[in-house]
Amino acid sequence: MAEGACLEIKAVIFDLDGTLTDTEPATEESVRRCLEKHQIVPDAGDRRFCAGRSWQSIFRYLLDKYKLPLSMQEIEGIIYSAYLDVLKSGITPVRGSVEAVKALSKEFKLAVVSGSSRQQVDYTLESIGIRQYMTVVLTCEMFAKGKPDPEGYLKAIGLLGLTPRECVIFDDSTPGVTAAKASGAFTVGISGLNRYDQDVSSAHAVVQDLAGITPAWIRSSCVAG
Repeated sequence: MAEGACLEIKAVIFDLDGTLTDTEPATEESVRRCLEKHQIVPDAGDRRFCAGRSWQSIFRYLLDKYKLPLSMQEIEGIIYSAYLDVLKSGITPVRGSVEAVKALSKEFKLAVVSGSSRQQVDYTLESIGIRQYMTVVLTCEMFAKGKPDPEGYLKAIGLLGLTPRECVIFDDSTPGVTAAKASGAFTVGISGLNRYDQDVSSAHAVVQDLAGITPAWIRSSCVAG
């Protein structure tokens, strides 16, 4: 953990898939269903790339790598439909996430920045009962550059009316942690699920999940380097 004076944190920003909810496997399954239609089996590299990235980045990657005879609109329709179908079978919160959101909302503004679509994000947040606690929810339609670019996180910080040093970001993927750190915010890596060889060790702090993340934890753990 970094050493120094405690930062005056005013907001907590979360990634969604893999941070608040265990939904990364839904991404894998929706991509698998799409590629299956073209007699293609996704490999480990595909799974690693897709973790933490926006749908637009994933669509471009798949179209370029496999030369699929699809337009961006067509692959979006196929994968979005499959993804929502998988979500409807049930959404599992990451351990401690619902409790952490409720506790943190009493003292901080909260936000979500996700590379998923508005429909998918709203459905997921509402399904686990935490949509009402979010001051800002940014989805892939609302920023041009996905993670590892910090654009989404910087836009959320601006909409919250704060500076990066007044925010802490939780993310579970390599591109997500890279984006969070590049924004200038205190960054916490989530390491507990990590099905796809994601390295979050460069974060300012690393936790297994959100169990035990309270206002007191934020105040004591988020310190200037």
